[in-house]
Amino acid sequence: MKLTGSLLGGRYRVGSVLGEGGMGAVYEAVQEDLHRRVALKVLHDHYASDPELRGRFRREAHVVAKLEHPNVVQINDFQTNDGEPPFLVMELLHGENLRDLLKRSVRLPPERVAFIAVQVLSALEAAHRANVVHRDIKPDNIFLERTSAQEDLVKVLDFGVAKLLGGEPSVRLTRQGLVVGTLSYMSPEQALGDSVDGRADLYALAAVMYVALAGRKPFDASTPSALLQKILHETPAPLVSIRSDVGDGLSAVVARALAKRPDDRFATAAEMARALAPFSKPTPTVGLETPASALPRTVPTPDAPFEALPKTEPMPRTTPLPPRQPVDSPLGRTLPMRSSIVSTPPPPQRSAAAWMVAVAVGAVVLLLAAAVLFRALTASR
Repeated sequence: MKLTGSLLGGRYRVGSVLGEGGMGAVYEAVQEDLHRRVALKVLHDHYASDPELRGRFRREAHVVAKLEHPNVVQINDFQTNDGEPPFLVMELLHGENLRDLLKRSVRLPPERVAFIAVQVLSALEAAHRANVVHRDIKPDNIFLERTSAQEDLVKVLDFGVAKLLGGEPSVRLTRQGLVVGTLSYMSPEQALGDSVDGRADLYALAAVMYVALAGRKPFDASTPSALLQKILHETPAPLVSIRSDVGDGLSAVVARALAKRPDDRFATAAEMARALAPFSKPTPTVGLETPASALPRTVPTPDAPFEALPKTEPMPRTTPLPPRQPVDSPLGRTLPMRSSIVSTPPPPQRSAAAWMVAVAVGAVVLLLAAAVLFRALTASR
């Protein structure tokens, strides 16, 4: 069904497609009564007639609305109307998912990966406290918004395959016995179709961190069955052996979360977040991954040559001071200090009158000296 240009729910004017997943597509839209831009997640036509999938779609809205967490994408509305596909109304995000970032930058700085992971863990802690396991943590479902101060305000997406713990079979969010998720990021117990809890999400996040740090998945194979065997029986290479700047501490945190047995992992998302906190640091907005088009227009870019920049007055004559030694900042980092620049004023100019007085004084001094010399010569005769 072509939705672009149509009006859903009597108020949402559908725009272009922003992305597409297994269950549905996400469109940009305008809520016409409030003139507000939103995102619509619309269930695919071939799923819309399935009562169980419609129920899962509805429960996704209820789960996310219940969490009300800043690191979980916010859902504002859910509608099922005759003649229309079911749809969720979500906040419109600005940025990119982690998968797209990793296509450009195969490996990310360790402190940035830890910073992203801590935010994901904050969202997972809220979900697990509400007895919800996400079960599909992967780069596609970690969205990175940009603020004016820093990169990477995380939004966790797609609770469509989540599972409610402790509920009756009739209210589970997935079919009984169905293995759901993405195998490359799936814990051994989830890959086998066994019961799972929040520690399965911690395993998946550790697999995501491994990809972002090592530039490759912890396990890879040419067929799903071969991949499953590696997940069940092999141990990935330690990150520190692949990339020395990761360090032993961060490498150990990821390795623990990738343990085969859930009991050998962190017990909760909060515990894993505390272990990652010492390695976490935000990334300033203007960084290496910032495209040229996003930089301030005062910075020359290929489409803004130097000649097009406004001309400025010449700077006064300056003398650079010697460079100062690095100092420790309040954040504990050693920062090099820039050399200070001070203006040196020109020497004072003498007036014409001052020059005339100086010449007259000099002449008097010479005459006196000549008179003294003449008298001395006369006396000696």
